[in-house]
Amino acid sequence: MRTLIAVLLLAFCGPARSADAPAEKAAALVHAGNYEDAIKVYKQALVNNPEDAGLHLSLGLTYQAVSKFEHAIASIRKAVEFSPKFTDAYYSLALLHEAVALNSDDPQERKKNLESAGDSWAKVLLFEKDVKKVKVARKHKADILEQLSE
Repeated sequence: MRTLIAVLLLAFCGPARSADAPAEKAAALVHAGNYEDAIKVYKQALVNNPEDAGLHLSLGLTYQAVSKFEHAIASIRKAVEFSPKFTDAYYSLALLHEAVALNSDDPQERKKNLESAGDSWAKVLLFEKDVKKVKVARKHKADILEQLSE
C-alpha cells in the first residue's frame, strides 16, 4: 500500500507542485520511504506557502501512506479548498474515502465515506478533461451509488 501511495504521490504531484527546495526534499523522502520526515518537511513548506494546493495534496498522500487517514482527508480537503478545480486532489480524496469505507466496521462511517467518495467523484466528472480519468470516475461513482442503495 505504501508503495502505491508513493507512486500516486509522484505521479500526481512530482516533487510537489511548488518549485521550492523543501517540497523537492519532501518528495525525495517519500520516494525513499521516509514518510514521517517527509510529513515534517511538507508541513514546514506549507508554513511558507499555506495556500499551495499541490503541497496540501502531497502532504495528504503522505499521511495516507502511514495510515493517518483523518489527517490525509483534512490535507486533501485543504488542497481543493485552495484550488476548487484540482481534479487530482478530488481523485485522491475519492479513492481515500473509498478505502476508509471499505475498511470500516461501522455502517454509518462506511456510508458517510461512500457518500464523500461519491461527491469527490462527481467533482472529477465535473472538471476533469482526461477521458481515462473520467471513465474511471464514472465507474467508481456508479459502484458507490449501487453500494449506497443496498
